[in-house]
Amino acid sequence: MKDTNIVDFEVAKVDIWHYRDDYLQPQQLKTLDRDLKKSYIAVYYPATQQMVQLADKKMDFLMFPEDKKEVYALGYSDYDQRIALQWTGKTLKTLFLVNTLTGERKVIKDKLLGLQNISPEGKFINWYDSDKRQYSTYEVATGVTREITTAIPTSLCDEENDVPDYASPYGAPTWLQGDKYLYVYDRYDIWQVDPLGKETPTMITGVTAAKPALRCATINW
Repeated sequence: MKDTNIVDFEVAKVDIWHYRDDYLQPQQLKTLDRDLKKSYIAVYYPATQQMVQLADKKMDFLMFPEDKKEVYALGYSDYDQRIALQWTGKTLKTLFLVNTLTGERKVIKDKLLGLQNISPEGKFINWYDSDKRQYSTYEVATGVTREITTAIPTSLCDEENDVPDYASPYGAPTWLQGDKYLYVYDRYDIWQVDPLGKETPTMITGVTAAKPALRCATINW
């Protein structure tokens, strides 16, 4: 028989947590129901009657190009990097090139602190590296990675960042039709950047051509 003289909050409850767990115990309990119901992306090919699983717990996010005929997708995950979230407030990510026909994946960028995307036609993976404060591209056809914005003389992230953290980039980059150029932003202007790194970046707005060449700084308090 249950002892009704003891209220629930006086009954001891034990939650076991290990210091190497990805998430603190309160967060584990809060997201338990969601995690138990979690599913992963897969594709089915009627012609071959094959089901190909593309994502799993070690790589749980996928981005597809707008061109649905493209074979490759961008996968990314912070798996095995989440413990640092407890004291940094953010995690590093690994980027993968994923073959949607076979499920095969290839690491194209490790330990990225920043933002990532795939071009509309799927010819390039692009990302912003918060540590280097630069944009890079990965060319799918050749497997070549290029840092493409080092020739831009102005800052591409917030010069007035006033917190002990990495400055955020100005806006989200966009692509010209055909994946020919990537457009990135400084505080005032837009720059046209060649994803192959052959052409020098060109300012296409020219609002403040005489502004000083400021650079972002990370403030450590």
